[in-house]
Amino acid sequence: MSSRLLATAACRAGTLGSDRAPLGPRLAAATRRRRRASAVHGSSTVERVDRALRLHIYPILGHGAIAGFKTSEIQAWVKDRSKILAPSTLRVHYSYVTAILRVAELDRQIPFNPTKGVKLPPPPRKEIVPLAVEVVAALVDAAPGWYRVLLLLAAASGLRQGELFRTRAGAHRLQARHGPGEATSRRP
Repeated sequence: MSSRLLATAACRAGTLGSDRAPLGPRLAAATRRRRRASAVHGSSTVERVDRALRLHIYPILGHGAIAGFKTSEIQAWVKDRSKILAPSTLRVHYSYVTAILRVAELDRQIPFNPTKGVKLPPPPRKEIVPLAVEVVAALVDAAPGWYRVLLLLAAASGLRQGELFRTRAGAHRLQARHGPGEATSRRP
């Protein structure tokens, strides 16, 4: 049986987090009350948080008592969600769970936050592949005016967009101790 099914069954049976007494309010009910009373989000944030709570947090953790969660149960939730969510999305959803339990900790409903020590999957490392010389040449040929210099500098130095736009004539100095893309930017 998957960890999600086990956690869901434990929530519905009222056994998730049942080894602590007193258990106190359930996560979903307490979160709804707090959000109505004190949330200060814009409408798009409210929709995004509501969707995460409704689809990924409440179905598995929502029936569990706030005072009854263990770090291992939160870790199991992370493992289960990592099968269907991208690492960056999972980090956002995990931050919602962490925030809920942090408020409970500050309100002294729980002695510690069970999200402490939970390991999240690492974000995938993306290999950086530089553009081919022919592609850079075609971009430079198609670019108007001073953008040509900007494109050549970007291709030759590996500078990021913000570093490129801050560049002034004579203000950029590449130092020998820096590797590719690690130039220092100085203003005159």
